[in-house]
Amino acid sequence: MKAQRLLVSMVGAIATSLSFALPSLAAFATLTASFTDARINVRQAPSVTADAPDYGVPGDRVEVTRCVQDLDNRVTDRNWCLVRFESGVEGWVRSDFLVFDEEGE
Repeated sequence: MKAQRLLVSMVGAIATSLSFALPSLAAFATLTASFTDARINVRQAPSVTADAPDYGVPGDRVEVTRCVQDLDNRVTDRNWCLVRFESGVEGWVRSDFLVFDEEGE
């Protein structure tokens, strides 16, 4: 259990340090999933092992403030994005659950 907490802390620290190196996105996106009744975890840190006290559903609109590389699986085409809901809830969602708005929309 201590090792898992340490790992989550380390991943969070690495991801946070990486996020400072990336420019702010300030983009908008819509949550998406294979099933319309899916619950998409909104995590406290950019990791599948981080707590997910909140969730979103397909169709929810969010503001994306920044993204970092997925360090859990090192999948090159996936990232974790820090999102903010209209309700003010903020957390991390994997990028494969986001459909970014076209520029100018």
